[in-house]
Amino acid sequence: MENFNLTNSSTVFTPRPFVKEWVMTIKVLSPLWVGTILFGLMSNITNVLVFLKAGVKDNVTVLLLSLAISDLIFLVLISPTISVYIIIAMIPSYIWPLPFHIPLNLFYWPAFTAYDLSALIISVSLGLIRCACVAMPLKFKFVFTMSRTVKWVMFIVVLAISLRLPILTVNRLAWRVNPATNKTGVYLCEELEEPSTCR
Repeated sequence: MENFNLTNSSTVFTPRPFVKEWVMTIKVLSPLWVGTILFGLMSNITNVLVFLKAGVKDNVTVLLLSLAISDLIFLVLISPTISVYIIIAMIPSYIWPLPFHIPLNLFYWPAFTAYDLSALIISVSLGLIRCACVAMPLKFKFVFTMSRTVKWVMFIVVLAISLRLPILTVNRLAWRVNPATNKTGVYLCEELEEPSTCR
């Protein structure tokens, strides 16, 4: 397997046009990301376990459990991308066993699909239920039943995936021969590339 060095001109990572801002952000946020992600993972796992142990008995619990699961999925999927940023910030001379673009980009859009799901659940569902609870307290239980809430959550899952489907299907892993070293290695292939280069 071919080693990739960040300082190599063929794999150099230069985020443009905001290089200075990017470097400042990475240097400041990198030490905080590990703690933030670990706290998020522990708190969401705790939330899921508490909701499951208490029992999912009403529509608000269904939404909060769905929110905790989608946040947990987001944190798990965004961790490889954050890890690459941390390594780039802390160990710029790190020799990558694979091109660092693979962990940086492969899980990014699936993670933000889960993020979209969380945003839809928070902004739409919980807001709607709270407004309805105030506006029609007597009819509330009959309008927002458990089965309707579960169907609504499933609809939001399908909607979030459908909105991101075009970009989710672009990237995939493929093999490519490096002409400089004559070695075959894994790389991140985009379907927009020439078919002969993306196999």
